[in-house]
Amino acid sequence: MVMPTLNLMLEGLHFRMSKVIYGSYGHIGEANWLLGSMGFESTGDLSQASLLMIGGGEDIDPLLYTDKPSIKNYGTIGGSRRDKTEVKDFKEHLAKGGKSIGICRGSQLLTALSGGSLIQHVTNHGGRNHDIEYIDGTICSVSSLHHQMSYLGNMPKEDYVVLAKSRVNRSTVYVLDDETVYDNTLPYEGFEEPEIMWFPKTKSLAIQSHPEFMYRSRSEDDIAAMKKFYEIFDLFWNDKLDSYVQQTKAKLNVSRKTA
Repeated sequence: MVMPTLNLMLEGLHFRMSKVIYGSYGHIGEANWLLGSMGFESTGDLSQASLLMIGGGEDIDPLLYTDKPSIKNYGTIGGSRRDKTEVKDFKEHLAKGGKSIGICRGSQLLTALSGGSLIQHVTNHGGRNHDIEYIDGTICSVSSLHHQMSYLGNMPKEDYVVLAKSRVNRSTVYVLDDETVYDNTLPYEGFEEPEIMWFPKTKSLAIQSHPEFMYRSRSEDDIAAMKKFYEIFDLFWNDKLDSYVQQTKAKLNVSRKTA
């Protein structure tokens, strides 16, 4: 089977000009799937960047989202040098109206800085691929390499949109803090593990998986996943996510009524 080329994957997508990306704390490697193939250039000067990238890595400072750090949390209480640098970069970039994208740890930091919280420990998300489902019903297989997870239950619903969720809740335990542990049960009725989130007030796109692990792959699953990532990023970059979400929800409502 002939796999589609990257140019074919990007056909029909329209990334506007001023495509300059800054990797906070020197983390630009995660942006490989945006660089070159999508016309982005990297810069070492945040003031010149149109997009801030916050990459993967260790747990973030738990005090950014809770006053009850868990013993299963390995973040630096009070903030590591990296935490402080990325928080500073985010606030500076947002103040000038800039957009941010976070990968894995970066997605969790964007959640915290957008008013959300984290589940401080989960299981069955370390080192194995799993299926995610987008709000339009598209299903893709993505990487999974984390033991923490964004938690949006404390946020007003108008402050976030879950663009994709884990197709099946994988974790058997959810540790919000050492006194609030959900073992073989969910944090609340209807809880679904979030995978890709859009925070409109902070202009942030949070991706829990690792697109940079897949963008050079020639496997059919990885190419399908990357094509969908590019489509979502196109909507994000061109300020069309809100209309996409509204139109998708409207179509789903019509489908339910006619079913």
